[in-house]
This record gives sequence, C-alpha cells and structure tokens, in this order.
Amino acid sequence: MHTGQLMRLFGTSALLFMLAACGTSYPYQEKRIQVETLTESFTVPFAKSQSGLTPDGKSELQRLTKQIRGTAVKSVTVQANRASKLSMSRAGTIKSNLIRAGFPTQVFHIEPVRTVSQDVTVDVAYALAHAPENCPDWRSRATPNYSNQQFSNFRCTTMTNLARQVSDPEDLIHGNNSVSGDADRNQVAITNYKQNTVTAPIISVGGQ
Repeated sequence: MHTGQLMRLFGTSALLFMLAACGTSYPYQEKRIQVETLTESFTVPFAKSQSGLTPDGKSELQRLTKQIRGTAVKSVTVQANRASKLSMSRAGTIKSNLIRAGFPTQVFHIEPVRTVSQDVTVDVAYALAHAPENCPDWRSRATPNYSNQQFSNFRCTTMTNLARQVSDPEDLIHGNNSVSGDADRNQVAITNYKQNTVTAPIISVGGQ
C-alpha cells in the first residue's frame, strides 16, 4: 500500500473516531435544572384602625421582596374583607408596595374573609429553579483529555449558572406568549438600575 493511501486511511479512521466520540452520550449530560412552584405565607401587621404600614409591616414586605424575585411570582393572594373600607385599603397598601418592588400587577388576587384582622396574610406562589441533582460532579478530573469529552462538572457549572440567572424559572419549561408589557414593572427596573438599588435574589441551588 502506498504512502498516500496509508495517510488517507489514517485520516479517515481518525475522523470516524472523533465523530463517534462526539456522538457518545454520557450520564452527566442528562442533568437538567429542576423547576418547582412554591407557596409561602407572610403576615403583614398594621396599627389599629390604620391602613399605613408599621415598621414591622415594612420589614415583612422587605423580607418578602428580598426572598422572592418579582419576575418569578405567579400569584399574590391578599386576605381582605370586601365590605370593609379599612381592610381593602390595607390590601391596596400591600399591593402598591409590592408593585413598586417589581411584582407584576396582574398576579394580585383578593381572598375574601369575614373579619377585619389587624394582621394581613399574604400568600405568594412563585417558581424556583434548582441546579441539577448531584451537582457539583467531580467524577472526572478537570484536566485536558484526548477522547473529545467534556469533564463531568461542565454540565453542572452551566446549569447552576443558568438557574441563578434566569429571570422566570418557568421559561425553562415553556416559552411565553406574546403579551403586552408591564409598564409598572419596567419602570421599577429602570429606576432601581439608575439608583443602584438592585437587590440580588436568593435562589436555592443544589450542591452549593
């Protein structure tokens, strides 16, 4: 066999080997971000016969907005007595404060109650992204190899970064329909950016 034929044969074999390696499926490549919907309850206290927030009420709403990213919120349910002007005014105070913090206007609902409580219960349903299970994954060394394979923790790194950065975790499940924008929330985002008051969200990720 001539030298030219040997070189062509060697080149073809090397190409087939690399293509086979590219098509190989590895267990760590199957890792996926876990998205779940959680509901948490918050109790916002008010002063007697008053609809303005007390210091404790402001603190509770600040805790809520720091814990939950507004773009991930699916619903906000505020308990209120529709027959009571005071009760509805308190619900409106909570809503306006949460909208200023970046919560979308269309997610708010009133849960009718018969009494007028001094402490108002707020239930927030929101989506939360978790990094894949068993991350980080150090089954293979983070050193170069000659098998055209990614090291085991590469997928974990990518998925963890995405889980931390995604604005609405449910976008990882399905896309959004074409809907009109929320001017109130957009204004909050721009104002926070200009005033340098953007708060980093607290997002649970596995393996950290």
